[in-house]
Amino acid sequence: MPGEAVSNEAFPTPEQMAAELRDIATDLSQVLTYQQSLGVTHLAVKENTFRTITSWGTAAWKHHRFISQGPENAKIMIVDSKGSFFRNTSGQLLVKILGAMKLTPEEVFICNTADPDRIRDRVAACPPSVIIALGSGAGQVLCEPGEDAKAVLGQFHTFCGVKVMPTRHPEELLADASLKRGVWENMQQVMALAGLGHGR
Repeated sequence: MPGEAVSNEAFPTPEQMAAELRDIATDLSQVLTYQQSLGVTHLAVKENTFRTITSWGTAAWKHHRFISQGPENAKIMIVDSKGSFFRNTSGQLLVKILGAMKLTPEEVFICNTADPDRIRDRVAACPPSVIIALGSGAGQVLCEPGEDAKAVLGQFHTFCGVKVMPTRHPEELLADASLKRGVWENMQQVMALAGLGHGR
């Protein structure tokens, strides 16, 4: 798709990842054993480290590349938990939603959830006016520690100093049309915060 940027880094095979994780686990075990010998019984880890550890052994590898498209200085950033962007039926519905917001796909920055660190770096480098988190996966990635993605659905919260609106993914709307009204109400809040719809 035109304008689509894909990481050039080669993604390691599952076998390579398993071997690397075994090496890390061995090293970590030695460190923990030493720490225990010093009387340390609790070792705090960073949020990203904890997230990585808890994702081991899950089916989280389906989005093995970080993919994004759109202008870096876009007012609206969308994090798509499905990574479908503007493709297929749900993508067409997303285009319609943006159209109702007086936006085009070319005016928003959109990315998948494959690399939370890349998302955090991008927001820090060029903060948008507001972020839309499509689907529960995106909501979880953008939740600050202690926040519940489901609890903040349809309510603004903050990620790296930027307001985030977690809402339903268009796929959910295709499965249950009764959810559309709630999503549109969420988008109206986004429009008001970003100053959209006035003088456009």
